[in-house]
Formats: sequence, structure tokens, C-alpha cells
Amino acid sequence: MGLINLSQNPSTEDNTYNPQVSTKKAMQFGKWSVSLEGDLSFDNGRYEIYSNQLKEKFWIAHLFSKNFIDWNEFIPAYFQGLKNAGIQNIEMLVYYSTPIDEIIFKKAN
Repeated sequence: MGLINLSQNPSTEDNTYNPQVSTKKAMQFGKWSVSLEGDLSFDNGRYEIYSNQLKEKFWIAHLFSKNFIDWNEFIPAYFQGLKNAGIQNIEMLVYYSTPIDEIIFKKAN
């Protein structure tokens, strides 16, 4: 599996990576906010991913099943969350033969 190195800053030449800092010092990416600790929150808590979950390799595959995801907002928020949490390398699941929710729920039990 390939590793993604987050030690370099993403390009800021286009408008897809343009965080706005709020008064609470959380970064905003559309409807996603990222805390200083790396927690991600969508639409004021409608959907959350905590910093201790960011290294789980199934997030991208799992979120493909969610119709509310705007990838131009989520991807930069996700990478900012990883950076804020101090995570420099991740392993990502890009193919699965078992439905992803079965993988998640089996792991939780």
C-alpha cells in the first residue's frame, strides 16, 4: 500500500484549498470545520470524525456511500485534520470486496 506524506503544504493556487479561520480558531472548509486538534465536523455536528479516527484506512471508501459529501470541501478538511492531529502518514483502503459498513461494524464489535 502507498503512504500519503503530509509534510508538505497543499497547493493554494486554486480555490479548493482556501480555509477561513473562525473566532473559535477552527478552520472552515465549506460545511466542514476542523478543530485545532484535528476533529472534523460536518454541518455543525451532523457528521463527525474525531482525530483519533483519522488513521482508519476506510474513511474515503466509506464516505462514497454518503450523498451529502462535497469532495472539494471534504478532502482539504481531511488533510487539514490529519495535519492538525500531527499525522504524517496514513494507509488508505481503496478497494474492498465486503461492503464497507460490514467492515466498520465488525471492527467495532
